[in-house]
Amino acid sequence: MSANFSSDHKRMILFDLNGTLIDEKATKKAAFIEALTLFTGRWSSDEPHMEPAQVHRMYEKEFLKARRQKPSFPARKLRQTALKKALRAYPVPSDNDFADAFFRTVAKQKKEQIRLYPDAVQTLEALSKKYELRIISNSRGYQISRSPLSAFFKENDIFTPEQAGRRKPDPRFYQAALKKWNVQPSECIMVGNSWKNDIVGAAKAGIDGIWIRKRQRYKLAYRKINRKKVIVIRSLQQLPAVIP
Repeated sequence: MSANFSSDHKRMILFDLNGTLIDEKATKKAAFIEALTLFTGRWSSDEPHMEPAQVHRMYEKEFLKARRQKPSFPARKLRQTALKKALRAYPVPSDNDFADAFFRTVAKQKKEQIRLYPDAVQTLEALSKKYELRIISNSRGYQISRSPLSAFFKENDIFTPEQAGRRKPDPRFYQAALKKWNVQPSECIMVGNSWKNDIVGAAKAGIDGIWIRKRQRYKLAYRKINRKKVIVIRSLQQLPAVIP
């Protein structure tokens, strides 16, 4: 297989969002800390000082511990237990209603506290000089207009399930997106971190793919799904080198 897609006429690059452009771990942390800041703002100034980042670290530790001990427990219950333990040194309600309200706020903040991978903006800048860039994602509600992604993606450049009534990896989801943008599958490349949703789904719709696999043993590898090319890389910063 050739080292890149140079033999094909490509004009559009489709990006997944979570885990591809958006650093989910960093975004969740920022959302947790912002939600905690909003909640602690309701307390009086003479109450014990809280360091949000420290509480987040404790929460993560307790959540992982609870999941190991009780793997069959619902995620909601694990979150409630972990939050209660992380906040036990502070004057915070310990009931489940408080925890549920807190995590609803975290979920809302995740859509606003977007954190990108360090190489995302530089990579998008390089590729935008030659290609049309689009987002095709199962995630919805992210405030793209408030993030650095707004420099590369406008509202019409983002395709989500509510526009098609389907989700990745359904090839009809991809087909609907390409119809909207008036582009052929052979003119596109799908970039994503999910083999099933991003790469296999796109291949079934006739689209070549680039799989970002951060734990990839080799810096660069190649695969095929039927007759569709798949390039495997470790990070976004490799994209300009494999997409001429």
